[in-house]
Amino acid sequence: MDVFIEQIVKKKWNNTDYLKVAGIIIGGIVLFIVLNYVGLILGFQIWLMLFTIIAAGVVFLMWYLISNMRVEFEYSVTNGYVVIDKIVSRRRRKRMITFESRDVEAMQVYKDELYAQRTFGKVLRLDDANPEHNAWCMELTHKDFGQTLVVFSPDERTLAAMKPFLKRQVAFHAFNRV
Repeated sequence: MDVFIEQIVKKKWNNTDYLKVAGIIIGGIVLFIVLNYVGLILGFQIWLMLFTIIAAGVVFLMWYLISNMRVEFEYSVTNGYVVIDKIVSRRRRKRMITFESRDVEAMQVYKDELYAQRTFGKVLRLDDANPEHNAWCMELTHKDFGQTLVVFSPDERTLAAMKPFLKRQVAFHAFNRV
């Protein structure tokens, strides 16, 4: 029987995301103030036309930059084949990584202190960034990235879909039973 599971995980905003939004808004306000001073120099008639067009462009740019900060991750598991995509603002999808579960060399609940001193060719943080949820990590050798650490936030269904396709030792260590 075929196994197919999909899971969507929304990335939670952290303090740096809120600072980015504040910076975008403050930058937009500063740009409007600078444009008003430029308008005084150019004259009222010409400036009124230009200001309307430029203001619409600045508002659109601010909206676009802020909306691009809404990130979701989609985990798909099909018969042990794992695909993780990054979805930005529900309008763009980017394939982050694909691999087979049998290529996973280690899998466990993620703890920062365990991986602070280790080096990897690529570290992919594809989790919801919520400290209350237990993020999992997988170590694998990927054909494009080399030694890779993938941090993700799977639910029980996703873990159960991957489990039968993991190597026996990896499944034993990850789930404390086979």
